[in-house]
Amino acid sequence: MDVRCGTPILDIKNWLRKVGIFQTELSAFTQDPKYWVDLKTICTGPVLCDREEFLADAFLPGYFDYVIADRPLNRYHEPQKILDDLFMLCKSGGIVACKLKNTFSFQEYAHLLGQWDIYDREYAYPIPVETINRALSILGTVRAVIAVPFDLNEDSRQVVNSLIPEEFPENRRSELLHRMLCREYLFITEKR
Repeated sequence: MDVRCGTPILDIKNWLRKVGIFQTELSAFTQDPKYWVDLKTICTGPVLCDREEFLADAFLPGYFDYVIADRPLNRYHEPQKILDDLFMLCKSGGIVACKLKNTFSFQEYAHLLGQWDIYDREYAYPIPVETINRALSILGTVRAVIAVPFDLNEDSRQVVNSLIPEEFPENRRSELLHRMLCREYLFITEKR
């Protein structure tokens, strides 16, 4: 879902080939019609373009071994519905990969302080990583949560570190710094 030109699904296809699985069928669902032709070129299965609320109607339930949402969950109008739909399309034992934009990063903090030039203007609901982790745990077994960091130099990291009060215990400071430097989270979940 929303894989733009299809790089994430091509990555999965190439990974499967590396482990000896060559018979793959790629399908895609996009909300942006400008990607339809690109996706149609790489997919052997259906490629559909519609609004997010019609994802569950686009494919057969339990059909896919791997379901990927390349757009962060908290950028959809109804994140829980999208999550439910992704799992509904996945086979039992299959993998659902989805992302969450970290709205608790230094970027959001800087925006609150008036730094408009570094702000990501596309809206994302402020959903904590722990909330998505709990929701995924109900639907399956979370196999990995990968924190994708911002690409910052050491000076910028030190500036972010200086935003955390010195009186915080070291383990708490480390946890806060890690969260502030994370751009997004990638969740890999196996459906029960």
